Amino acid sequence: MARQRRKFTQVNVDIDAIERLRLKAGYSFTDIDDRGVMHPDTYRSMLEFHDVRSDKFDALVAMFGVERNDLLMDRVDGGPRKQAPYGLPSTEEWTVDDSSPPSAWKTSPNGLQYRICRMQHVAIADHFGRGKFYDLLGVRRDLRVELHNHLHRHAVVAKSVGPCAHLGQLLSCVPAAAGDGWWVVDRWIDGRSLHDYISDGSWQNEKLPQLMKDILQGLTVLHSHNIVLRELNPECVLIPAVRQPAVIMDFEMAKLQGGAPTVRPEHWPSGPFRAPELESTQVTPATDLFSWAALLLNAATGFKPEDSNWREAIAKADLPSAVVDIVRQCLSSAPSQRPKNCDAVRKAISKWT
Repeated sequence: MARQRRKFTQVNVDIDAIERLRLKAGYSFTDIDDRGVMHPDTYRSMLEFHDVRSDKFDALVAMFGVERNDLLMDRVDGGPRKQAPYGLPSTEEWTVDDSSPPSAWKTSPNGLQYRICRMQHVAIADHFGRGKFYDLLGVRRDLRVELHNHLHRHAVVAKSVGPCAHLGQLLSCVPAAAGDGWWVVDRWIDGRSLHDYISDGSWQNEKLPQLMKDILQGLTVLHSHNIVLRELNPECVLIPAVRQPAVIMDFEMAKLQGGAPTVRPEHWPSGPFRAPELESTQVTPATDLFSWAALLLNAATGFKPEDSNWREAIAKADLPSAVVDIVRQCLSSAPSQRPKNCDAVRKAISKWT
C-alpha cells in the first residue's frame, strides 16, 4: 500500500511580525479562536516554537490581509529573518534597545501606524537614537513606494532647517530590511513628552512661560524656511530631563511651501489642536499659532480644548491679560484674524515669566 502524503506541512513563521499585527488589531488569543483561525494553545505553541501548520498559517495571512512572505521567517525573496526586540526590525546601523520598552502603537493623520522606541547604534557604544517605526505590513507591496513622500517628509524638513536646539535632529531615515516598515531615527533626548506630563498631572505651570517661548522659537525656525508644521500637539513636544529647551519632534505632516508633493490626507481627522483650515489649501504660519494657543491652554489647565469651550478654558488657565488677549487672537476661526507670525506673539508675551 502506497504511503499517503501529508496534507499539511510546518511553516517557519516570523512571530514578531504576527504579534505586531495582532497587537495593532487588538486581538486576544480568544478573538483569533473565535474567528476560526486557531486555538489559543496552538497560538501559544507557535510563539514558543516559531512554526505552525500550513493551513493555520494561511488562515493567519487571510485574517491580517497581508502576503504570505510578510509572515515567513524563510522568505521567498531572500535569507531568513532574525527575531527582533519587541517585534521591531533593525537597520544596518541601528537596532532596537531591548532594555527600554517602546510606546504603544499610534496612528498618524495619514493612517500609517507607528511606534516610538530607543535605538542603539550597532557600532558606537552608548550612542542612542529616538526611533519611529512605521509599520507597512498592512500596505500592499506595490503601493508602498507611493508612500515615500510621507515617509521622507520628516527627513526633508530636518535637512532644510539644519541643527536647531528647539527642533529634532535627524540621524537616519531608511526602510526596514524586509521592506515591511520604515525607520526615522532622531538624536536621543532623555525626557518625556508634554502629553505624558499633562496626563499624569505632573506638569508644573511655573514652567509654562518658558515652554511656550521655546515652542515659538522652534516654529519661528520652521516658518523662516517656509515650512508649516500643521501637527503641533503635546505628543510632539519633548521636555528634556536636564535643563534644556523643549524640542519639537515629528515633522511627517509638515507642509513645504513651494510646490513640494503633498502629504495631506484626503480627509484630515479632526483634533483639538488642529486649526480649522487644515483640510483646505489656506495653510499659513497662522495655522501653527492656532495649535500653539490650544496647546498652551491644555498645559495650563490639563483639559484638552475639546473638553471645554475656549472661554471656560481661558478663565481656568488664570493667565496674564496680555497672554489672554494673544491666545484669543490665535484661536480665531478665521486665519486672517490671527497674528501673522511668531514675532507678534513673542512680543505680546515678552513680559510673561
